[in-house]
Amino acid sequence: MNNNHTPFNEYWKDLDNDLRNMFMNREGLLYSMMKYQMGWIDQQGSSIEGYPEYSPLSLLCLTSCNALTQDHRAALPAASALELINHYSLIHSDIREGKTERNHNPTVWWLWGPGQAINAGDGMHALGRLALLRLQQGSTHYDRTLAAVQILDEACLAMCEGQEMDLAFQESLTIGMDNYLSMVQKREGALLSAAMTLGAMVSGIDAETLSMLKTCGLNLALATRIRKDIFEIWPQSSETAPSPQILNKKKNLPVVYTLNHGTIHQKRTLGTMYLKRMLDFSDLQSIRELLADTEGQRFCIDAANSYYELAIKSLPQTGSTSFNVTELQHIVDLLISSDRW
Repeated sequence: MNNNHTPFNEYWKDLDNDLRNMFMNREGLLYSMMKYQMGWIDQQGSSIEGYPEYSPLSLLCLTSCNALTQDHRAALPAASALELINHYSLIHSDIREGKTERNHNPTVWWLWGPGQAINAGDGMHALGRLALLRLQQGSTHYDRTLAAVQILDEACLAMCEGQEMDLAFQESLTIGMDNYLSMVQKREGALLSAAMTLGAMVSGIDAETLSMLKTCGLNLALATRIRKDIFEIWPQSSETAPSPQILNKKKNLPVVYTLNHGTIHQKRTLGTMYLKRMLDFSDLQSIRELLADTEGQRFCIDAANSYYELAIKSLPQTGSTSFNVTELQHIVDLLISSDRW
């Protein structure tokens, strides 16, 4: 999603200012690595003009707040916290997956080594919690601030649980459909739900509306992850390079579907391929050909559409008369079509 072509430029600008204030008077290698990860400086330490594209999590948080209060700025501490937590996760994911580039730039661990990168990621996590605690400096009651911290911590823990499941699935051929969907709800859905609920709770909204927003986030995570799964197997362009995670035996939904619903021959063929230490390009082509003979692609397309519809239906349609559901639905539509996931 290019922030220069969205109607949310004011959100991005305010978020950028708030995040940079969190780094005020913080110097040294640790913070240089963190600023590099944020996209504010290059690897030589020189400032990069403008502001980078921030996470959809931040946009969901600010939009959810604005839909209730017509003032997104009340949720800036929460949006900044989510942004920092997102980068903590990205730094650790890059190390775990051995990814040497992100957004066409060298990753933190590739430049400074895994040890320093882990430290920078942990620093992002700590700074994220400090960012969220600033809610009590505004109009948010102390009790709601503590509740917000609990929501964020529980979301981080659920994300880690989902990542553990995702990694375990790489070496498994007995992944249930329900287990896969549960993994997605934890790995991606936890922070998405937290983004929507944190943005809304600063206004003191009722528990029922918060629950609906949480459900929306979980369904949105399923819709976006399944959409990504489809494009990893069947990219929109023949020039798209295969995902390193797929070559490292990541099991996405079309594969999981075939392992559960394919013929004995199809299951055995997939099983033989995934016994290898790593897949190669020819294996990926063979997997595409095998999956073309199943209903996996059609099932996944239908599932992504179904979860998108559930996400929209989960948005509060009644209750608070001040809730701007149109704006929030607009951002959900933008995110579902985004390549940022």
